[in-house]
Amino acid sequence: MAASAAPTFPENSRYLESQHLAFECRDVAQAALGYLLTHGVMTFDEVPFQVLSIIGRGGKLPPWADSHGNEMTDFRVYWQYADRGTGEKLPFGVWRLRLSHYQPRGEMKLAPTEGGCDVNFRLAFRTDGANMITILGVDSQWGYGSNGRMEREYLDGISAALRQRKSAPKPPEQLR
Repeated sequence: MAASAAPTFPENSRYLESQHLAFECRDVAQAALGYLLTHGVMTFDEVPFQVLSIIGRGGKLPPWADSHGNEMTDFRVYWQYADRGTGEKLPFGVWRLRLSHYQPRGEMKLAPTEGGCDVNFRLAFRTDGANMITILGVDSQWGYGSNGRMEREYLDGISAALRQRKSAPKPPEQLR
């Protein structure tokens, strides 16, 4: 009995991180795509410059990392970034055997406002394996909503990248 695939949007996340950035949403989207890719997170530009879907770790991307560049491990996801209260409660006598790494899933919504762009960011962490009843295993997928920490850290990193890009010296015009 296989479990169905989880939706991209993390409905079990209780935390929605919001931030107003004093940049155009187009610039925020481009900076977010670049930032997340350098941190090993695959994205899909669902509605250009309005919605970015976070769809997991990248195969040929660098390893998934937090905002400081530290590689994300399953231990760190569960103990530092997951809201463990959002996970499904198992009946007595059932335990989980995780067979794959946690994957980030989520959505970043961008809304143009006067003076910038409002960003709403929500993540969840999904994995799969088996629900075990004594020695019998049943395929399963499960996940935990985020506690908001990773979203805050990533948004701060994206904001810093935007400020750095804005203050970078412009290349001199070529002489004709």
